[in-house]
Amino acid sequence: MTSLKTIRLFAGLLTIAVGCPAFATNPGFGFLPQPINLGTRADPARIPLGMVPYYSNYGYGSTDVLTMSRKADHGDAAEDEVADHESNLASVFGISVEPFDSTQFPSLPAVIRIKAGPPPAFSPYTKEQVLIATIHCVLHYDGTKTRPIMLKIETEDAKDAHLLRYEGHYVTAGRDPKERVIPSRIPGSHIEVSPSGLETVVFKPHLCKNGKKAEAPQPGFVPFLMGECDGSDPLCLLVPTWPGSAWKEPVNRLTFLPSSLVYQFFGSGGRKFEQANSLLENAAFQTVSITGVKWSDSPECSMVSFDAAPLAESGDWFADTLAVTCQALVLGTRPDATRPLKVAISIPNEAAGLMKDFTGAPGWVHETGESRTQFRCTFVSDPTSAKLAAGSIPGGTFNGLRFKSKRLAGSE
Repeated sequence: MTSLKTIRLFAGLLTIAVGCPAFATNPGFGFLPQPINLGTRADPARIPLGMVPYYSNYGYGSTDVLTMSRKADHGDAAEDEVADHESNLASVFGISVEPFDSTQFPSLPAVIRIKAGPPPAFSPYTKEQVLIATIHCVLHYDGTKTRPIMLKIETEDAKDAHLLRYEGHYVTAGRDPKERVIPSRIPGSHIEVSPSGLETVVFKPHLCKNGKKAEAPQPGFVPFLMGECDGSDPLCLLVPTWPGSAWKEPVNRLTFLPSSLVYQFFGSGGRKFEQANSLLENAAFQTVSITGVKWSDSPECSMVSFDAAPLAESGDWFADTLAVTCQALVLGTRPDATRPLKVAISIPNEAAGLMKDFTGAPGWVHETGESRTQFRCTFVSDPTSAKLAAGSIPGGTFNGLRFKSKRLAGSE
């Protein structure tokens, strides 16, 4: 098993190894949202945005992520294959974001191209709604007053000419607190952020094809360990995952299942990241081996227990991965006082020292046996704020779906 330290050093030294100048590469992870296709289950007035990670060199290919195919890994229904299997609305509607140079975007303009053809029959959305949602995704890049995001709209069908009005320059809030700007608004829409950190584009009634409100399904979450790229990067991103309509289990089950929602535009020693779930093999970074997952549901509570063992040289990353796994379970379960979530993690006794952040953390208890130590916690979250009323996530803090380990706090 290649250690995290080895992988990070390799990423920095890759260009020297292949005989190119060291400044020629700057590989790393990032994340961008996609507009989510929920098929006939969608709310006509709301489009959720789902964050996905990617790995690229100087951002090459990153804009492709916005409109690339996003497969539903679980719960496809054969009778509704298109609606279920393709989860990126932009891809379904034939909308693409094409920058002049993805490594120079947003310094250089991009074209949003809209293919001819009617909206899919299964979707409650119009092309205009999906275009707006796609632009909201683009606005996750920084656009300043001196360097706005420049978008050109091109349509293949004359019937879509009214969409050209969304062409123009866009300014975002940016990351520099010294530069106070009013972000550009997209008429008829706004972004709503849920207590858990999920973003949704909300439309005014005049943009909706029909006024029928639907209760859209909630996602599950998988932990994606990004590694210590630099002081500003989060340790982990919780990737929201919507299964297809044939999925009948609680979505918290997805935390331990495979996920293909990671895009790789740059090689890493010939390794291909086939797995977005950092608990499973072929992930970008894997620090823990998970086995023996057992679920037990009742009207009184939801319970999950599993065995965890650190992989070679995982160090403190072992506990961090388990911490974000617990948060993924909490967000996927949404436990309240009437039905809490109970988590039990069994680890080898020799790894107990890696769990020092869990020892004594609010709500956590542990019991040491002959060969294994079990850590247990009961979680209750406030449904209006998503803050924990019982239990805790040790070792770091969450900003929306992004986890920052306390070990990185001093590096900013």
